[in-house]
Amino acid sequence: SELKIGIIAVAALVLASMLIIAVGGQAGFFWQQYPLRTKFTNVQGMKSGAVVRVSGKDVGKVTSVELSGGFVEVGLTLNKSVRDLITGNSKASMGSLSLLGEPIVEISAAPGGPVLPDNAYLESSGTGSPIMDLANQAKTSLAEADKLIAEVRAGKGTLGKLFTDDAVYRD
Repeated sequence: SELKIGIIAVAALVLASMLIIAVGGQAGFFWQQYPLRTKFTNVQGMKSGAVVRVSGKDVGKVTSVELSGGFVEVGLTLNKSVRDLITGNSKASMGSLSLLGEPIVEISAAPGGPVLPDNAYLESSGTGSPIMDLANQAKTSLAEADKLIAEVRAGKGTLGKLFTDDAVYRD
């Protein structure tokens, strides 16, 4: 009876661990995964375990983030079910998981091209996340507004003369 209890306990532990792995990992079990690599110039604080998405769907995770010359090499583990969507025409880009800016890797689906082998390099694109693009646009807009306010204070243009020239103000 002790042997039966031991076998049942071991089987329960194995089943529980497989269930935890299946629920917790986007890429599935090790036999359902395949590795890819990509390089970025800036990974914006990315860490191992970050989400990898293909066309907005979670399909994997980041396994490594290492410096390699002037680039940061990122190792990815993806589910084999999306292998035919990620081809030589696909591009990896940095994205954001939420408004807080947690970095993720977004891969564009490009079916019909040559399927990438294991550990192949996926080309990265320079486009960042929409939130980073919005922040950069806001930064540019604020710089332009600062220039405009400086010109008004210097008395340039009709509005600047209105504020700085008393004769124009009185008229």
